Amino acid sequence: MSQNASSQLLPISPSDLVTCTRINQNFDVLQSQITALSAPATTTTTGTATTKNSGSLSNPMTAPGDMIYEGTNFQPARVPGNTSATRKFLRQTGTGVQAGTPGWDTLVVGDIPNLSSLYAATGFPGAYASVALSGQTASSGPTNIQHASAILPAGRYLIMVTAIVTATGTNNLTVTVAWNDGTAAESVTLGPSGMGTSPGRLEAVQHAVLNGSTNLTYQITISGGSGGTAKVWIDVVRLV
Repeated sequence: MSQNASSQLLPISPSDLVTCTRINQNFDVLQSQITALSAPATTTTTGTATTKNSGSLSNPMTAPGDMIYEGTNFQPARVPGNTSATRKFLRQTGTGVQAGTPGWDTLVVGDIPNLSSLYAATGFPGAYASVALSGQTASSGPTNIQHASAILPAGRYLIMVTAIVTATGTNNLTVTVAWNDGTAAESVTLGPSGMGTSPGRLEAVQHAVLNGSTNLTYQITISGGSGGTAKVWIDVVRLV
C-alpha cells in the first residue's frame, strides 16, 4: 500500500475506483489512527505524582477514588477522590450557561428539598398538629385538630395539653381532647381548674391511637361565674 503523509482522509473520485490510490491512502490513515488508539498504556512518575497514558487519551487520574471530567479545551481533568473521613457528596454549580468544576462537599440546608408536603400523605413521624389559643374567656368546640386540612392518619400519637389561667375571676376551665382508636371513643381532660381560685399552669400528656377515619377534636368549657382568661396549647406528635 502507498504511504500517506497526511493524517486526514482524502475525498474519493470516480477515477479512484479504478486506481484505488486514494482508497489505499485512506486505509493507511485509518490504520494509523487505530494503531494510536490501541497503543499500550504507559506510566510516568515524576516526584510523588503519577501520570498514566492509555494510547492517545491522557488519563489524569493518579489515585484510587479519582474521577474524570471534561476540562478546558475538551481535555480530561481530574477530580481527586475524597480522602477525608467525612462523608461528602459530589456538587457542581454552573453559570446558567456553562457547567462549573465538580468537587466534593458536605450538604448544606439549601441542598435539602422541603418534603413537608409528603409528610401529610405518608404520615411521617414528628410534629404533626398544634392549636394555640390566647385570651380564652368562653367555651369553644368541639373543634377538629387536623394536619394540612385532613384527618390525622392512623397511628400512635402523643398529645400534650397545656393551659395557663389568670388569677382573676371565678370561672372554671376544662379542656377535653377526644379521638377514636378504632374500637371506642377515648379522651383526655385537663381541669376543671378555677380561673380565679386556682391560677397557674396545668398540663396533661396522653398517648393516643388514632384510627385514621375519625377526627381528633378539642373542646374548651368555661363555666361558673365570670371573668378570668386562659391560654391553651395542644400539641400532637406522631410517634409511629
